Amino acid sequence: MSNFNSAFLHEIIMPRSNASLTEDLNTQKALVESLEKQVASLKPIGNTLTGSFWLPRSLDQKAKNKDGEEFSIIKWSTTENSAKKVNFPAQLSYRDSRSNEWFYSKSMTFTCSDNGVSLASDIAKFIEAGTLLCDFTAFPRYYLTRDGEKGEIWVITSITARPLPEASA
Repeated sequence: MSNFNSAFLHEIIMPRSNASLTEDLNTQKALVESLEKQVASLKPIGNTLTGSFWLPRSLDQKAKNKDGEEFSIIKWSTTENSAKKVNFPAQLSYRDSRSNEWFYSKSMTFTCSDNGVSLASDIAKFIEAGTLLCDFTAFPRYYLTRDGEKGEIWVITSITARPLPEASA
């Protein structure tokens, strides 16, 4: 055998040393362990909801319950960091294009704040401007009520106003 052939056999055909293979295997195991730790540290936040809804008509809109008592539909408060926070109910709807019927969701509670992003302030600006139709993205947070019932509140992560087209004359 010539030197070329023996070098070829040694580098390509002959297996690498056990030490080299063990080193590669340990590197790959470390990478997998690192990725597993990163995945484990991610906390699931539930399903994301994307859609459109109508905001309340005013910053202090009121309604009456079945007993005739008045209550605030939109509730403004502040977070522990003194950032503006808002809670309000909304109902989602869609029209089935085949049957031309409208379908409505149950009333859902939405919340957001100005922690990091000015979402609550944006909602106030949209209401003041009369731009009440908005596109949003939110995720659910589940909790137990005082009575032990399951509850949910939708945390808004993005919201944009969707101006209505100008009416033609």
